Amino acid sequence: MIPAGTYSAIAVKAELGETSTGKEQVGVEFEITTAGEHTGNRITWYGFFTEKTEKRTLESLRICGWVGNDITNLSTVGIAAPVVEIVVEHDTYNGKTSAKVAWVNRGGGLSMKNQLSPEKKRAFAARLRGPLAAIDQELKASGLSTPPAANRSGPPAGHPASEDIPF
Repeated sequence: MIPAGTYSAIAVKAELGETSTGKEQVGVEFEITTAGEHTGNRITWYGFFTEKTEKRTLESLRICGWVGNDITNLSTVGIAAPVVEIVVEHDTYNGKTSAKVAWVNRGGGLSMKNQLSPEKKRAFAARLRGPLAAIDQELKASGLSTPPAANRSGPPAGHPASEDIPF
């Protein structure tokens, strides 16, 4: 059983159904992407369409990548799905405990509790320009180039780590 906690996950498929009392519901199967022993495990979230829950269920479907306005077409869930955060809780019913997805939230990425304001970001960037220029100069003098300013990924060309990828 997946332990209770918050996990990064992607939606892999969704299906409409109804509860035993005839109320409409949606099931979304998630695959856990958080690194660890539960990576790749799948767990299902059930969203309901009651007066109290309909808005949050629709928001959760959007967070999972669903586009369009026809709820009968959930085919976009799981296609280029964004990483989301799922909150797994344990539920006991008739003496049997199982893991269930309690919440689907944006996320799965980096989050800062205290983000810098735009003004503080600009001041911080200005303060680092001098030290950064000195580092770039040192790298250039040692024969290592600096990466292009936009959309870079990985180490700069010529950097020792660029040829020594550990995976």
